[in-house]
Amino acid sequence: MAGMAETLRRPTAPPLTGAGITCASARRLARAVLAEAHASPERVADVLMVVSELVTNAHRHTGGLSGFSVSISLGAIVVDVSDSSPCLPEEQPWEPEQPGGFGWMISNRLTDSLSIDVTPAGKTITAVFAPEPPEATAVTPRGTGSGREA
Repeated sequence: MAGMAETLRRPTAPPLTGAGITCASARRLARAVLAEAHASPERVADVLMVVSELVTNAHRHTGGLSGFSVSISLGAIVVDVSDSSPCLPEEQPWEPEQPGGFGWMISNRLTDSLSIDVTPAGKTITAVFAPEPPEATAVTPRGTGSGREA
């Protein structure tokens, strides 16, 4: 059964652990996984935005991360962000005079699935991006498909 789990969800880079996880280190890890997965530029932008929002929220509202990982599961990109707080994130009402407050809303809109697992040690937020259709990641040979020659 362990072999089956590894096939279904395999990390493509070692997870980050500890209090020193930054937005930059989390994005670097995500970029490496996305490059290996041959993700489209649009998918890369969406995943990096969600990584930035979830990591920033963990730093701002919980004092920092305890873990971060990105993996591939049946073609889907799976991002796990863990912190030591059991408090659940909430979508904030828009306040014109207040900057920010959009991270949880953005993460909900850009992901295909967003879940929270609360444990005695805190919580893990799992963001899932469904597999892209093959044409989204296909590279068009130069001079074809665009109507213009390069």
